[in-house]
Parts: sequence; C-alpha cells; structure tokens
Amino acid sequence: MKTLQTKDSVNKELLPFVYISSLEMPNRLRDQICQACDWSLPTFYRKLRGSTKISPAERKMIVQITDREQKNLLEKTAELYKRNP
Repeated sequence: MKTLQTKDSVNKELLPFVYISSLEMPNRLRDQICQACDWSLPTFYRKLRGSTKISPAERKMIVQITDREQKNLLEKTAELYKRNP
C-alpha cells in the first residue's frame, strides 16, 4: 500500500536523490557509452585519455547519451520538487 508523502519526506528525498544521482552519473554515462559504441572499458579509458581518436559517429552518440541523462536527472528532480514545493 502506498502511503501519502508529507512535505518533510519529500524534502528528505530530494537532496539524497540529487546527490546520489550525481555521484552515479559518471559510471552510468561510461556504461551507456561503452554499450552504444561497442567499446570495452579499456577502450573507453584510452579514448578518455585521448590516446585513441573518437569518430564523428561516436561523438554524436556521446552527446545524445549525455543529453538524455541530464534531462532525466532534471525531470526526476523537478518531479520530486513538484510533489511538495
């Protein structure tokens, strides 16, 4: 059974959500980029250091994934805030 949330419980959820989501974002981005570009972890880190070039298609995919992740974080944060401003 779902319980109604009070303003205090929403406020308590917001900061941990934003903080934890922000901490998890680099790994989430890395994993999604590796999957989309069919890279291994060593390839990801070689490309991160700049020892291997990134193709235009890979650049586009990285921008799309990053944009999507940022939008998701903003939407979820706004949703939590709207529950009880």
